[in-house]
Amino acid sequence: MRNETTAIIERDGDWYIAYCSEVPGANGQGQTKEKVLTNLADAIALVLEDRREDALRGLPPEGAGNCRRRMKRGDLLRHLRKHGCYLKREGAAHSLWCNPATGVVEAPHHVEIATRLAAKMCCALSLAEIGQVIFTRNPT
Repeated sequence: MRNETTAIIERDGDWYIAYCSEVPGANGQGQTKEKVLTNLADAIALVLEDRREDALRGLPPEGAGNCRRRMKRGDLLRHLRKHGCYLKREGAAHSLWCNPATGVVEAPHHVEIATRLAAKMCCALSLAEIGQVIFTRNPT
């Protein structure tokens, strides 16, 4: 992928200084315009790489390469029913699902739902996420 950014170059004595207003923190310096632009491009790449690593921190390894994971709506609804939730009302674009113990959440009428949205819905209903197992101790 190729991105275009604006390089602002200023001269300070024998040196050139460059920065990019679209990528805060990225700047470069050099004794020629070519060198300062090369240094700025390297700095932009490092800043963007660091931001990407920050954004992916905490995601499971399989999610790092594919942040747009989705699940079938039917799988989510089965999960909600399995954990005691029930359909309270059907709307034009959303269904209203209720957990008697904790509250209500909306589910979109899409065929597929983003896994992050499904996780947020489960969290709002105080449920385990789909595929997550919660272990409890059996008093014996």
